[in-house]
Amino acid sequence: MNTLSSKTCIAVLFLTAAICSPAATLYTVTDLGVLGGRYSGGTIAYIALSGGINASGQVVGSSGIGSAAEHAFLYSAGTMQDLGTLGGSSSWARGINESGEIVGWADTAGDAQHAFIYSGGSMQDLGTLGGVMSVAYSINNSGQVVGYSDGKAFLYSGGAMQDLGSGWAMGINSTGQVVGATRLFGSEHAFIYSGGVMQDLGVLGGIYSRALAVNDAGQVAGFWAPSGAQFRAFLYSGGVMQDIGTLGGSSVGYPTFGINSSGEVVGTSQTTGDAAWHGFLYTSGTMLDINGLLADADGWTIERATAINDRGQIVAVGSKVGVGTHALLLTRADVPEPASCVLLGAGLLGVAALRRMRKTTTATA
Repeated sequence: MNTLSSKTCIAVLFLTAAICSPAATLYTVTDLGVLGGRYSGGTIAYIALSGGINASGQVVGSSGIGSAAEHAFLYSAGTMQDLGTLGGSSSWARGINESGEIVGWADTAGDAQHAFIYSGGSMQDLGTLGGVMSVAYSINNSGQVVGYSDGKAFLYSGGAMQDLGSGWAMGINSTGQVVGATRLFGSEHAFIYSGGVMQDLGVLGGIYSRALAVNDAGQVAGFWAPSGAQFRAFLYSGGVMQDIGTLGGSSVGYPTFGINSSGEVVGTSQTTGDAAWHGFLYTSGTMLDINGLLADADGWTIERATAINDRGQIVAVGSKVGVGTHALLLTRADVPEPASCVLLGAGLLGVAALRRMRKTTTATA
């Protein structure tokens, strides 16, 4: 009787596990193109501070337009659309909700910088808290917007801008929880604002912290600083702020952080050795260099990851020799279903058994 050796069976099981393991998930790269700008000899479509993505895979950011100016864009169905400005030269898009409403900031005709909401094909000026400038960072599915105006965090809801106090409001979830940073005791402390109450998230023993994104479960991603020259990433979950580290370098970048409903965090970190900046994915308790997760890098180096949706799609910024720095969309390659993995393992065992049978038959012929 021809039976497989235990070593062969174990090898097949390891191979099947490696192929079907979630940790082995790879990403395909889509170049989002440009609006026409050229910088440093190459076209550039980059995301100012951070770009956003919704569950449908629509992406927002900003791109050069052929001069020193930049314009906010919406990438949808394979096309990059210029969103224009508020009458000035430049604009930047930062967040998008499931309805396709977009927020960011833009130059006005008077050369001021104002927060906007883009909806129904037009850009609306959200004004300020009485000063000269404002920026919007995030919008939830109810149309609530958060941002910063003249040194103060704001929540825009029902057509009115509410002052949340000194600091920055950076993210908002579907339940209306707001995260950001407030000036406290001569420093900055990350906060979560819910039900009219602002809770200090602490600084992990460092000198300051800032919250950048929040999911619907109330998990918060951001950074804290053990010293004035270094930043480290944190995940706040279940009432605890946890340091999630770096890619081996001394620091993580600010403010390119996103979080999805599974608690996966993306951002940018210095790497070991050359201290280059690489985009990271924090998942299942481990920070991974996204450059090691690409099915086909095609020459791209992922320098920043700025947002992630619940499908695991990542908005990133990458560079490529001869092309420049572009906004990219990273999409998870198909991962085998559990039933498919069982069939795969059975198939591999069958192939191994057939090969052994043929060898035995040949040897006894």
